[in-house]
Amino acid sequence: MVTKLKVYDKKNNVVGEAELNEDGTSKVTINNLEPNTVYPEGTFRVAHVKNEKVSDYVDVPEFKTKPTTTNKDEAQ
Repeated sequence: MVTKLKVYDKKNNVVGEAELNEDGTSKVTINNLEPNTVYPEGTFRVAHVKNEKVSDYVDVPEFKTKPTTTNKDEAQ
């Protein structure tokens, strides 16, 4: 069975998930983030899930999203 890394918000909703790679790493995208915003530590938590068994939750450290970019042609 595949192990997944799941990201949960404060209401325990899954907001991102990815399969664990063979080397034990994974990259996961958190959906619906606001641009240019600081998300404090603990806003999101991650856990590995395999066969419906969930590991201990770990708080995601504080991070800031990138600002939005605009296409110069669209701005004219």
